[in-house]
Amino acid sequence: MLDLNSKEFKTGSAIFNNGAAGKVDNNTIEVARKKAEEPDTYPDFKLIVTDEAGNNLNQGFYYPKDSTQKSEADNKKRATIEVSRVLHVAHAVVGTDYEFPAVKTAKEAIDMLFKLISKNAGDKKFNVFATYGTKGYPSKFLGLRYFTFIEPSDLQGVPSRLKVGMGDQMERLQEDAPSKAPSAKSSTDKDEDWEF
Repeated sequence: MLDLNSKEFKTGSAIFNNGAAGKVDNNTIEVARKKAEEPDTYPDFKLIVTDEAGNNLNQGFYYPKDSTQKSEADNKKRATIEVSRVLHVAHAVVGTDYEFPAVKTAKEAIDMLFKLISKNAGDKKFNVFATYGTKGYPSKFLGLRYFTFIEPSDLQGVPSRLKVGMGDQMERLQEDAPSKAPSAKSSTDKDEDWEF
């Protein structure tokens, strides 16, 4: 028997959420770790979000690296921000009351959190918030918002925090059409005002 309402018979866009920015309900997530043969520029981890139509959005996460051009305090702040993003995903997966083990470094924290996410996400459903970057840094590609981008689909009476923010770029920017500059006259063109 064929279920003509199943995902395999749904046609249309193969783009996550049909390319629309905003809150996307009832997604599954999985974690992919960078393979040894992949270039150093690839993210250390990818969070793969799959919508109800089976289309994916991949969000890359990198281990924080110290910059020699920044102070120790600035490097630590940057590492805390990156760990906080992964912690946000972990809270959506295991709950806000989960007691995380102590770690020594940001790298250890990210490893432990992604392992926990991978182990516990399973078939759970999550709402995510996708944007085309921010108004200050727009993107041609749909991606997860930088912060406050995931929550469990079953909110158990708690209002969703996934709402449009002032800085969210909600529409994909279109490239400007090339300007049509007047072409120069060729030597064979006659100028009506010129007399021989």
